[in-house]
Amino acid sequence: MTHIGVIRTIFLFAFFAAANTLHAQSDLAGPTWQLVAFKSMDGTTLRPDEPANYTLKFTGDGRLAVRADCNRGSAAWTSSGNAELKIGPVAATRAMCPPGSMSDQLLRDLSDVASFAIQGGRLTLTLKADAGIYDFEAQSGSANAGGVAAAVAASNHTPNSAPTAQPASRDPPANA
Repeated sequence: MTHIGVIRTIFLFAFFAAANTLHAQSDLAGPTWQLVAFKSMDGTTLRPDEPANYTLKFTGDGRLAVRADCNRGSAAWTSSGNAELKIGPVAATRAMCPPGSMSDQLLRDLSDVASFAIQGGRLTLTLKADAGIYDFEAQSGSANAGGVAAAVAASNHTPNSAPTAQPASRDPPANA
């Protein structure tokens, strides 16, 4: 391979890697994702009683805004575009949420996310070492999950209002 061929190969590789990163960012950025369920590898499924109290908002500039029940936080995120996702560390408030809240678990687990998938308006975050899977859906009124629409609905939460949290429901393991 000639010197020019090597440079062309390196350029094309860098171009496609950058394109994959931009594609991943456009897929994640846009909608506000609200938590549907957490599925642990032992078969236990946890569902928040109020999904809108658990949201993720990825921005195109690599920032993540988190609502975890009575807590709020933010983090940096990156993706290679090959379903790989790195989040964290998460800087968050540490208010004591009501019993049954999934706040502490979600805030802890975000830095252990290894990969993501988006399909049919759903975002799946898979934790490292197969520790579990978080399932999110695009919040009603939010931009679609494909990143085509640019508008995002305004939040119905005002800064001075206190969120009301309900305990998370705990489904028994599927094989119990």
